[in-house]
Amino acid sequence: MSPTRVDLLPFKRLIKLRCGLHFETNNEENLRRALLERCGHLGVIPEEYLTRLHTQEHEFQELVNRLTVNETYFFREAEQITLLVERLAPRLLVARARHPGGAPVRTLSAG
Repeated sequence: MSPTRVDLLPFKRLIKLRCGLHFETNNEENLRRALLERCGHLGVIPEEYLTRLHTQEHEFQELVNRLTVNETYFFREAEQITLLVERLAPRLLVARARHPGGAPVRTLSAG
């Protein structure tokens, strides 16, 4: 396998399974670039790197860090917090109070 040709399918499956990231055709190039960068840095071929990803949590996290944008504006924008605190949370809590014993209210801030 040449250095620029990488079978992305096993990497895509592992990443989706472990952290839920899904790579469509239009963003596969980002995955390919990150994989080749890490393979080059470590001096391994993609098949060896895949094995490392299965066995070395720190390396898997290193790859994920290169694939994601570690930035969110949700908690930095006052309007977002105001909306959550003054409008959304009260509605969710009232709805929750109407159904005792139901599921807890959970929120997720995803990039």
